[in-house]
Amino acid sequence: MLSRRERLFSPDPRLGWVFRDRWWFLSPFPDAPPQQQALPDYLARRVVETDQAAQRRLNRTLPVSAGIAMILVLFAACSMSSAEGLSIGSLLLAAIALGPGALLTWWAVRQRQSARQVHDLAQQQIISGYQEQARQWHARKQAHDAAERARLDDLPEWGAAPRPGRRLDVFGGTLWAWEALLTTYGTSTLSVQPLLVLDLSREVVSRELVELAQAAWMGVDAQLLPSRQASSSLLADMSPRDLVDAIVESMHGGTPDAVRADRSMDDRILTKVCGALGDDVTLARIAAALRALMGEPDDGGALTREERRHITNELFTVEYRRQTHANLSRIESYVHPSKTSARRRTGRRAPAT
Repeated sequence: MLSRRERLFSPDPRLGWVFRDRWWFLSPFPDAPPQQQALPDYLARRVVETDQAAQRRLNRTLPVSAGIAMILVLFAACSMSSAEGLSIGSLLLAAIALGPGALLTWWAVRQRQSARQVHDLAQQQIISGYQEQARQWHARKQAHDAAERARLDDLPEWGAAPRPGRRLDVFGGTLWAWEALLTTYGTSTLSVQPLLVLDLSREVVSRELVELAQAAWMGVDAQLLPSRQASSSLLADMSPRDLVDAIVESMHGGTPDAVRADRSMDDRILTKVCGALGDDVTLARIAAALRALMGEPDDGGALTREERRHITNELFTVEYRRQTHANLSRIESYVHPSKTSARRRTGRRAPAT
């Protein structure tokens, strides 16, 4: 299971995965299917014109010529005696009368037949060319589709859901869902850059992310507050003045009607205490100093014997401590760490991830 979860540490920060049908990414064949060309108009017009001309010759010219030839033959026959047959001259005259019409008709029929042959040949060539183009197009399309299917077979159907922007507001859900979302997004972010997580859920939903980052040999600085406040290094880089301002603001910032005198007195007490602690100022040492001012025993070892004596006897007068006992108790209860021994600030820790 751990080896599988190591796959979460891959680039491109994501919020999870969404199902993507791989066939959505199918690239259609770009070439359009071939279109059969139309016959040239002049071929069809030629067929119509020659057919009309042949019909005119067959219906008009040839019958007229044949009729004239028959009339001549009949006239020649009537002018001769019954004993005599038709003379060669009469037959020649009838042939001369019939010849032009028959010749024109023959020529028109021949032109019609030639036009039809040219039309049929052109149509056959167009059909043959279209069939060859269609065969080649289908072959290219089948090759393209086969390549696309091979490509899509290797494409995972679960794709990453990228982060939509700098800010993402998530509503609802369960503790398990929060943990899964943070783990998924956190591991993908840690693969490209450091990550700072501020967990205010009080359910430690970042536990799984921390454990996976530690298992992946990444530098992790997990600090639990307030249970491990004494060992926390979040305030390690703050000056005593900044630390005092942070404590006072956290105590009184959320109460706009806070008494100005209490705020000023808390600020003065903390400033004096931090000044007495020197360069090693931590929340644990501040709490120990406040307990010393209130006369309470402290065996935690946060203060040296000399520091405790100086704070108890020289920092404030007895009367001032008596008057400010309520302030001392309130501040101490606010910054009171757990029973874990205070860690001295010997150096900076790694950035929190």
